[in-house]
Amino acid sequence: MSSITVFKAKINPRGRLLHRSGLIPKYLDFGTYICKLNLCNQPLFAEINPYHDEISVKKIISDLTDLAYDLQNLIEENNIADMEVLIGSSDLNTKSVISQLFFSGISLVHHRNITDLYVEYFDLKDELSDLRFYASGGTLLEFTDISSLEHEIIRSQNQGLQQFKFRPPVGFQLSHEDRLKTPPKVDIETLEAITAGLSCHFNGVMVDLGCRLTQTDLVAYNYLLSKYDFIEEPIKRHETFNFTHCNDLKVSGGEFCRDYNELKVFLHRHKGLSYFQPDSNLISAYDIKKFTQNFKSLRVSMHNWTTPISAIHNIAIGSAIHAEYIEWPVVDNPFYDVKIFSNNINSYSIDVGILAAQFEENLLHSSSLSIEKWSV
Repeated sequence: MSSITVFKAKINPRGRLLHRSGLIPKYLDFGTYICKLNLCNQPLFAEINPYHDEISVKKIISDLTDLAYDLQNLIEENNIADMEVLIGSSDLNTKSVISQLFFSGISLVHHRNITDLYVEYFDLKDELSDLRFYASGGTLLEFTDISSLEHEIIRSQNQGLQQFKFRPPVGFQLSHEDRLKTPPKVDIETLEAITAGLSCHFNGVMVDLGCRLTQTDLVAYNYLLSKYDFIEEPIKRHETFNFTHCNDLKVSGGEFCRDYNELKVFLHRHKGLSYFQPDSNLISAYDIKKFTQNFKSLRVSMHNWTTPISAIHNIAIGSAIHAEYIEWPVVDNPFYDVKIFSNNINSYSIDVGILAAQFEENLLHSSSLSIEKWSV
């Protein structure tokens, strides 16, 4: 029987004192669950999306307990076809976790670079193109907190990042769910002044609007918003809108989609989207593959926000499917104190083996995270 270890990591009081990036995101404030399965004598890690509720997390862990034996056999056999069957028949929230474990397992057990694995899996034939990493900053609490962007700007420049994504202030610390349910208004004209300042440091600026605009606002401010490299989630996810009605507006969305069917429904509601932004901690490689086969004209910008576990898969998948961008968090995130990546990040500098060897020890010794650990 394969053992499963579960870690719940959340920011501790010291981490809160050191956090300079405005609003503390949910993956730190309430914690992120990470699973480790010992399969084929290898420690395999997967991240559970931090926006799942506790009931969903327990269901995922229960599913992994039931599926561990089958998953181990699929990894040993490098059985892609049955992996797709297993993911396709699994619970919506479990699919992405199985996907991360399977491809990590193939990489370690069969000594394969994970980017090469995803390139073969997606089989898009074209020559690999370089991903464009862009800096992704934290959400300010107040517009007067502009000084909290300074360290993110410096961090971005030190990593050679040429574009910066800004998140407008929300006024006070509040949950992700509350922001989606009752979104704080965005002062577009003040936002314009701040992003003009960012443009002095970067070649391009994106804005994550966090579903905070009305459709009326979106049309009214089209002339201001259209100059950004893209705007992310301008309106609520359940609304219906055709973005082609806005001139020259580039819009990204879809990070919350858990499978291909949810994505199809979302794209039917949000017509004229410029970028789909998948994240491997929520949608499986199998479902992303179905997207690439059926929506060939829609560009991709990889969503990437929480831990290095998902970042490894997001970088490799983004390279394999010719994503135009990938998000690179420059917030104060203690998960990234684990030295998995060099400053010169690219799809072939990532290594699942380094993650397997270093992640658990560094996680448990983090001075900014409190860790609960138990076995199943």
